[in-house]
Amino acid sequence: MGTVVVHERPLENSSGVGFQYADRQAVSGYEVTRLTPEEFQFIEVFLLRLPQLPAEAKDKLGREIVERISKRIGISPEDQRAPILYLQKVVAEYRNKARFR
Repeated sequence: MGTVVVHERPLENSSGVGFQYADRQAVSGYEVTRLTPEEFQFIEVFLLRLPQLPAEAKDKLGREIVERISKRIGISPEDQRAPILYLQKVVAEYRNKARFR
């Protein structure tokens, strides 16, 4: 697999950054607990930085992330078509299972 490079810079307006997490009953249908803490953190940082990314970068990086984790957690081809939405579900479920809130 290729390498994904993320250049970190401070968020411009971090006061408005956040997620609308799903309730405790929400599930993606996949084994999100198979993600490493580092993979989870990478996905969450990616989602937090979405407003700063150009549209083509959002789509390309979202697809690359989903492709990387799909083998481990078994993401369906349907969910791979909407990678950003799916990654948001994964983060919500991971947080719910890990009792982050």
